[in-house]
Amino acid sequence: MTLPEENAPTLGHADPVLIYDAPTEEEAQVVAATLQAAGLAAVLQNPNLSAGAGMFAEQVGDTWRNGVFVPPSQVEAARAILNAPAPSEAELTAEEEADPTTTEEAEARIKDA
Repeated sequence: MTLPEENAPTLGHADPVLIYDAPTEEEAQVVAATLQAAGLAAVLQNPNLSAGAGMFAEQVGDTWRNGVFVPPSQVEAARAILNAPAPSEAELTAEEEADPTTTEEAEARIKDA
């Protein structure tokens, strides 16, 4: 799905690209957080749009209310992240065993930051 250029929100000086159209706001938040954790400048469509969307429902519709956008320069990286296969149980176990940090230690680091 693509947005009409005149209706696309802006991100800095470049027009952002819709990278994911989530069925729910919660899923959009997870996708945006995943991309942000990878260092990408992912933004959500204004989550408060629905408050005034009634006036524009015929023109706008529901098609991009939960959109996740990235700058054009990050589209390829975002697609690679979103299309990456989920890790297997063996990979998750190996990663967990390779990191000896306990939950308590991780929580303490967050509190000290």
